[in-house]
Amino acid sequence: MGTIHLVYRVNNCVGFALSLLLNTLLLWLILRHSPSELRTYSIILVQTCVLDLLIALLLVLNMPLVVAVDHALVMFQMGWLSWTALPVNFCIVATTLSILIFHFSALGVQFLYRYLLIVRSIQLTIRQYTAMLGVPLALATITGLLLYIAAYPSLAVMSQVAGVLGPILEVPSEMLIIPAIGAKNSAYILLSAVILSTCTGTYILIAWCSYAVSGSDVMPCSGDNNPITGSVLSLLG
Repeated sequence: MGTIHLVYRVNNCVGFALSLLLNTLLLWLILRHSPSELRTYSIILVQTCVLDLLIALLLVLNMPLVVAVDHALVMFQMGWLSWTALPVNFCIVATTLSILIFHFSALGVQFLYRYLLIVRSIQLTIRQYTAMLGVPLALATITGLLLYIAAYPSLAVMSQVAGVLGPILEVPSEMLIIPAIGAKNSAYILLSAVILSTCTGTYILIAWCSYAVSGSDVMPCSGDNNPITGSVLSLLG
């Protein structure tokens, strides 16, 4: 394994260890030591911490590294699951992308929660908040499925190209994934459209909620009466 590959792997492992330590500490502080007036927003911070931990775990399992070789994208895995073969390794890649899309689009739900709480004085239950997360979850699932359909590499092409690029990239050929990115098919076009519309819609929702909240003089309710925070804290005893 080359020096760059070793540095990349060490960097990902250190990043995962720091993420695990800091996000776990932050979760404990949020759920145990949040001031009463800030507990209203605990669910937002908890959601961010949990998703950050999940993404850090997926990245250290996958450790995708993408390089361009003769105008083609070649991806290989250097993570703890790099020994997996098709279709498992490509499913890991698609799942990682789906979680990233979910993490980003779920930011819109957080801002909408703040808008409803501050501007409309509406306190959502934990079931209602979870239902709202169903929208970004559906978008993330569609994204992962479309990526699988649009870019799943041909086994014949994989075998041929991996045998050539493996020695050049100084990695075992079985670690390589040659996705069919750039293929002019309807699934790839639809995948691009879904990602673009998801990002655009999330940005618009965040901007609109931020504008509405900034112009409001209504104070949020006390965290002691918030049903979401109460449900989370009751689970912890």
